[in-house]
Amino acid sequence: MSEPLTARMRLAAELRHLHISGGKRPYKDIVSRASAQSRSFSFSTSSVGEWLNGTSVPNPVGKLAVFVRAMTGSDQLDDSLRRLHHDAERESRQPPGRRPGGTATAVAVTPSHIPRLDAVHYVDIDRLYDLVLSHGTRIEVPDLDWTVRRGPGHVRFRRTLVEELDTVALRAKRFVQTLDLRQLHQGDLLIFDTQVRTRNGAAPNQHVRLTGDLNRDPHIYIQRRGVRILLPLKPEMITTDTAYGCLSEGTTRLAGVCRIKHRVTDEGERRRMPATDKVQYLGTPLVLGSTDIFSEHADLRASPVFDAIDVENEASLTIGPWLGPFTVAPRDPSE
Repeated sequence: MSEPLTARMRLAAELRHLHISGGKRPYKDIVSRASAQSRSFSFSTSSVGEWLNGTSVPNPVGKLAVFVRAMTGSDQLDDSLRRLHHDAERESRQPPGRRPGGTATAVAVTPSHIPRLDAVHYVDIDRLYDLVLSHGTRIEVPDLDWTVRRGPGHVRFRRTLVEELDTVALRAKRFVQTLDLRQLHQGDLLIFDTQVRTRNGAAPNQHVRLTGDLNRDPHIYIQRRGVRILLPLKPEMITTDTAYGCLSEGTTRLAGVCRIKHRVTDEGERRRMPATDKVQYLGTPLVLGSTDIFSEHADLRASPVFDAIDVENEASLTIGPWLGPFTVAPRDPSE
């Protein structure tokens, strides 16, 4: 017997109906129209996709109203849709591992916290706000100009979100030595504090037109034992000029949390990524930063790998216990 649809799924179905009845405008067009209608909320094509497929809920209700108007060209946020949004929002705040009816479900991971970030380099405010909200925390959204994400107000709001996240025990996997990266699944949260590679870094005040092609778009990736996790970056989410530099260094250490979108299997999608023979996952970074020595989590820092130069073969190597005892992994030629 199939399970009843959740409020979030029913809301997504209603939004898809409105999208179709409004002429099925392209996501980019919806984002452009919504951004022109309101400077109080931020919108992105990926968020539009998540709202229409039920992965997340547009919050607060004012943001939903702008979204509906951008899709349909008129105010169609009636009382029934408001009630459905209220139910979906309340459902998203249910304690993790429980359904709205109160029946406990199996949880594959133990609740855990992210390392406390000393410096915050990147914050996807929409997704981070939704994640914090889903754990029952309500944070007032300030009236800010979201087309310019600089200034004291934005700094305070970002730091409030990150500090609140620090108190939340997430149902997340941890990037530790024993984690089988080939067993990551769509929707998994992954907490990490590790060395990452950066590509196509943007500069402050540089206008970057994202194409969806990671051969050109800025991104970072984590790589271990034949698995690569790619995390595309949106330049407007980078916090400071120093953060721009950090995310353009080529190799750096970052801590934070990301959400796995899917394992990359489509050849067309693989061609839009730097060539490699590794298993690849695409993810979304929620927050990235650096920790101080007093905030490091020992399990995330254990068994580090390190880079070396093979002088005899003129090649870069990655060496370390995560690769097995006394083994050396040749560097991917694409790196």
